[in-house]
Amino acid sequence: MNESLEDFPSDLSWVEKGAVNSPTHQGTCDSCYAIGTLGALEAACWAKTGTLPKLSIQQVVDCSREEGNSGCVLGNRESTMNYIIRYGIVSDEDYPYGDKDQQCENDVVSDKTKQYLKVRPALEELLFNTDGSHVV
Repeated sequence: MNESLEDFPSDLSWVEKGAVNSPTHQGTCDSCYAIGTLGALEAACWAKTGTLPKLSIQQVVDCSREEGNSGCVLGNRESTMNYIIRYGIVSDEDYPYGDKDQQCENDVVSDKTKQYLKVRPALEELLFNTDGSHVV
C-alpha cells in the first residue's frame, strides 16, 4: 500500500455515508455492550448488502441473560453475538429501546416474520476477522 496521509480525506462521516446509524444515547441503562455489538453488526450488514438496519438493543438487554449478559447492569460482545447467532435479532422498530430492564418480549422475538437477521457463519467471520477495509 503506497498511500500517504494526504490521500485520505481530512474528515469522514460514516453516518453521512450511510454505513452506521446515528449514535444511541444509552441513558441510565448500561447497555453499551449491546449498542457497540449491534453497531458493528449493522455496519457489517451495510458492508455486505448496502442496506443499513437498525437492530433492537432492547431485545439484547432483555433476552440475552442465558448467554451471560445482565440486562442494564453489564454484558459483553461475545455473549451478545452468541445470543444473536442462537436466536436472531429483530429491528428496533419491532422491539424499541426503552432504557430499562424489562421482561423479554418472547412473542416478538419468536415471530419469524419480524426477525430481521439470523447471523450466518460468513457474516460472523466478517465481524471477527475484518481486514480494515470498511467500518465495523
